Amino acid sequence: MIKISRNIGECMLKVDIAIVVRHPILPTREIMPIFDIKATAEHSANTPRISPSGKEYYNFRESYVRYDVVSEIIKGSNHDSIIHDLNTYFKSKIKDRQKLELFLQSGGNVTYEVYLNELHDENIFELSPRILGECADLGIALCLSMLMTNKNIASDNTDYNIQDFVTVSVEQQISSFVDNAHTHNFNNGIVYYSHKIPLNGDTYLENEIDRAITVYKKQAVDMFLLTKKVWCKIKLCTKTYYHYAFTLSSEICKMCAELNIGIMVYF
Repeated sequence: MIKISRNIGECMLKVDIAIVVRHPILPTREIMPIFDIKATAEHSANTPRISPSGKEYYNFRESYVRYDVVSEIIKGSNHDSIIHDLNTYFKSKIKDRQKLELFLQSGGNVTYEVYLNELHDENIFELSPRILGECADLGIALCLSMLMTNKNIASDNTDYNIQDFVTVSVEQQISSFVDNAHTHNFNNGIVYYSHKIPLNGDTYLENEIDRAITVYKKQAVDMFLLTKKVWCKIKLCTKTYYHYAFTLSSEICKMCAELNIGIMVYF
């Protein structure tokens, strides 16, 4: 996992990133030759998990390879440029593009696991449509994992409840736009979709994001040029739930890129 710290204005951007490759069947000996990167950790599907003492446990359900890269390849000072640098690095390390395509078509996937550390109120993670398109072209999924500040960490016996929630919305800023017929007007733009749901271990956020983008596509594509800036905003409000992760598939990234939608996560 690479650990990155970058100054943005007066704020310090802190993220950890790992490149993770998974496949339901293929053994790692057939996966690793696709990439010119040294694996940090790996195990093959249907092989036993072995403890440090040598005791065998359950079999792994899928093959897994994690790659760490040196932090020097990441020069960017914002999330867009960091993921762009990572895309450039990853593309340069693909030894056989045809084998990678076959790997993806047979159920394999590549994910950038992005861990946001030391989060505070209104901390924002955002990716532009261009970067989401880059990820989609490479077949890359994005997994965002949030670890809340100490004041939000729950005890072991905490009951998670409705005070932990996430709101997914699709919003477009249009400074001079007015449409009295639309139910979600506001002064400098329009909200096409907004839905608040409880946040817990069973929340499958990608379904909600897909639903939000689909609603936007039906309502707005014919109304405005796709060059207008649109954000899919994900707002997390946590009182007790101290860790949460969700994945944006390459299909979601592609849909966002085609519709010129950026992804914004804030707290």
